[in-house]
Order: sequence, then structure tokens, then C-alpha cells
Amino acid sequence: MTDEIFHDVAYKAKDRNDLLSGIDEFLDQVTVLPPGEWDPSIRIEPPKNVPSQEKRKMPVLLNGSAHCSEAAKEMEHHTGPELQRTGRIFGGLVKDVRRKAPFYWSDIKDALSLQCLASILFLYCACMSPVITFGGLLGEATKGNISAIESLFGASMTGVAFSLFSGQPLTILGSTGPVLVFEKILFKFCCDYQLSYLSLRTSIGLWTAFLCILLVATDASSLVCYITRFTEEAFASLICIIFIYEALAKLVHLGELYPINMHDELENLTFYTCRCSPPANTSAEVEQIWSSRNLTSANIEWEQLSVKVRHTETFNYFLYFI
Repeated sequence: MTDEIFHDVAYKAKDRNDLLSGIDEFLDQVTVLPPGEWDPSIRIEPPKNVPSQEKRKMPVLLNGSAHCSEAAKEMEHHTGPELQRTGRIFGGLVKDVRRKAPFYWSDIKDALSLQCLASILFLYCACMSPVITFGGLLGEATKGNISAIESLFGASMTGVAFSLFSGQPLTILGSTGPVLVFEKILFKFCCDYQLSYLSLRTSIGLWTAFLCILLVATDASSLVCYITRFTEEAFASLICIIFIYEALAKLVHLGELYPINMHDELENLTFYTCRCSPPANTSAEVEQIWSSRNLTSANIEWEQLSVKVRHTETFNYFLYFI
């Protein structure tokens, strides 16, 4: 295992033959002295030049399946039993269920073990967190038409169905960023054209379910082998851009709703006293209060009002409006 080449071969070996091939290649590169042919009193001199290991690193000289080229790996990935077309209606689904059928009972039995408790709690929190988070955002975006309760119910139903009939039961299901943006756009569209949001959303869900069933029936999942990492990164970039745009848009909206007063007199910030001044626009209620006390804005000495008087007058106005 101290040999770099054999160390790499041993860790990448897929079966017994790969490991044996790596051992054979290693033995071809070493000199072995049988115990009967070696004299302990004689010192064996090391070689003057260490032989190059580049030839051993060439793919043609290494073990086949453990060190195959990228093209061979892609070909093996394409020809996997999960990604092969069956040519029958729902053939891929039937094969998935048959492959998973022997493990149904063990999945349920193993889940009852205390060793699985940590994984169950982790998956529960991992599934619940995005559902509740995006459910709250959906409730705000759709004005309560779809909120956390509906998102939780939908994720529970789809999660159970997906775990029973799919080959990847550990996939975390729930709302995502693009779904949130789609719901906001759809709700705004319904408000602009006076349409029923829930009715249109139900129609979209039924059409989506129909298209998914059609894809499953035609074994369209075999096309997944052509999806590269570029596709995943493109969707991740789209989600990032969407959330950055939403954050900046909300910041701009807050700036328009609560504008910053850019014309303040900074010298007034150093005053330690509170000075009263007559109001620019007096409402009818205030004029009525002044007339009941034989007061006007002109004969009130605003500069001479004390803190106690100001608080008393404010409290009286508050009681009056109540």
C-alpha cells in the first residue's frame, strides 16, 4: 500500500478481479528474493537511478475497469439497467418496483432500529425546513391561498408516493425557489385578468401530473444520462439570480415606501431642548378643541410651553380621539 500506483488501484477496484490485476501489475515491477536465495550477510545495494513510474500510470498498462478512460465510464453509465429503454409501456417503472420489492420489508424493519433514529430525525428536519419556509413565503406571495399547511400536506402525499414507487426514496421533496417565483407570477397573472387562482393552479397541477405519467410510460427517464453537470449548475445559477433579484427588488420597494429624508438640517441634531411650533396644517378636530377653550394658533405662546403642559395636551387630544 506504500506504492502510489497500487494504492490508487486498490481504492478504485470494483471487484476481486480488479484487485488481483493490480497485484499482478505490482509484482511485475518488483524484484522478489526467495528466502533460500537471500544471504543476510550480504548488503543489497539500491539502484543508482529510481525507475520512472509514468509508464505504470498509463491507462493501457493499468487495470481495465478500475482505471478506464472517461469515455468508457460514460459508456458504462449509459448502459446501466436503470437507464435502458424497455420498449414497453411503464416498463421502466415495473423494473424499478421489481428491483426494490425485495427491500421493502427490510426498509421498514431497519427503520425501527435505534441506530436509524438519527437519520430519521435528520431527514424529517431536512424535509420540513424548506416546506415550512417556502410555505410561509407562498402564503405571503399568494395572500393565503397556498400557505405552509397546504405545502406540508402536498409534500407529505408526494413524499410517500415517491418513496413507494421510485428508485430513490431518500430524495428530499418540497418547494424550491423557482416554484415560489412561478407561483408569484401566476398569482399576479390571475389578479390582472380576474381569474381564479386556485382553479388555474389545479389545472396546471393536473396537466403536470399527466405529462409526468406520460414521461414514465414512455421511459423518458433514459434521457437522464445525457444531462451533464452544466444543466445542474445552470439551474443553481438561476435560483441564485432569482433570490438576489427578489432581495434587491424588496429593498428598492422599501426605499420607495419609506423614503429617506435627504433635506434634514443637521445642525438641529445638536439641540438638547424640545421647541414647540405652530402646526402648518390644523385639522378641524384640533380647531374645535381650541375654540372650546377660547384659543387660537396666534395667541398660544408656543415657545413658552413646558414639557408638562405638552404631555398633558397630548394626552387630552388622545382621549378626545378615543
